[in-house]
Amino acid sequence: PPWASLPAPALGLSPCRCAAPASSELLAACAWDGTVRIWSVCAAASAPLARRGGAAHVATYSHEMAALAAAFAPQGGVLFSGGADAAVRSFELSTGGLSAVGSHGGPVVAVATAEPHPSMVLSASLDKTVAVWDPRASSGAGAKPASTVALPERALCLDLRWPHALVGTGAAAAGAQLIDLRYAPAEAKPLKLHQSVSRFPPRSVALFPGGEGFCAGSHDGRVAVHFHSSSAGGAAGAAAAAPKAKAPWGEDFSFKCHRQGADKDRIYGVGALSFFPAKPHLLATA
Repeated sequence: PPWASLPAPALGLSPCRCAAPASSELLAACAWDGTVRIWSVCAAASAPLARRGGAAHVATYSHEMAALAAAFAPQGGVLFSGGADAAVRSFELSTGGLSAVGSHGGPVVAVATAEPHPSMVLSASLDKTVAVWDPRASSGAGAKPASTVALPERALCLDLRWPHALVGTGAAAAGAQLIDLRYAPAEAKPLKLHQSVSRFPPRSVALFPGGEGFCAGSHDGRVAVHFHSSSAGGAAGAAAAAPKAKAPWGEDFSFKCHRQGADKDRIYGVGALSFFPAKPHLLATA
């Protein structure tokens, strides 16, 4: 397929996010210079072959400090972002309006939305909390979240597939925390990580599209695949509310990736995990 080369910010990129299928031509990228950039990249698919791979800049806005996370609303018309300034912001693509959704007591490292509940926004922070926001009810720097979930450690990464949110925390002992958003007040329940990735805090997490389990990426170039039938025990297993059928691929396992060199001695952390929407059994790592 054709590739599009986009202008890079002055400092390094944080995550990149694509919009939902309804507005799949949109791509957003956060940067350490505080900017959040949005491009339209799908129009090239209908263009002549010689012009394919192009991209059009849509908008740029800024946080006061490094922009660390972003997520499009399910309909694609709004982008939510979080940054080291502890702020959660929303940007209306149709009007260019920038609003404050709320704020944390520390940097916001992850933001997520879910299609079944388009008015719900989750943000995870180094202040050891996950906040659930409803931008329709209140907004602004002093706005209060609809609910707050306390974590045993700092949040590092987040994935959301209704009705569960999975949070990777900043201590190997705390590992991954599962939140069932159907209950109020929601609580974080620990999930045991595969021994191959339990030495370090998880750098990325992803819930299975069908709810059967989750994946966790580590700092040492490994991905662990966990099935709720074997990895979620005790209270965490009850919170998962997942079928206890035998896992289709057997027990929990892990695999190595992102290693280079003749002896595979150059090892890179797995900073992102994502299941392919059209083929949910395919997992991409970066």
